[in-house]
Amino acid sequence: IQQPETSTIRKVTNPMNSPLPTKIPTPVLPAKPSPAPSTTVYSLEERKTQAKKALRTQLERDLLNIPSPKPLLQDILFVPNP
Repeated sequence: IQQPETSTIRKVTNPMNSPLPTKIPTPVLPAKPSPAPSTTVYSLEERKTQAKKALRTQLERDLLNIPSPKPLLQDILFVPNP
């Protein structure tokens, strides 16, 4: 009696589609005994909020550093008739 061949399934990972690792700032907390699951969820939400706030402040700072557009030479030299 022949046994059916077993096929192995390989998971193909594409490095182009893999998510990029992101650094999320984690607050330094004092050592506590093992936290309850509800506090773990809260700290995750807290870290998300802090990461969003840090990203927002960084983007605002970057936007403020963009120089204003320089006027065109035509606009500077144009003098309307009185």
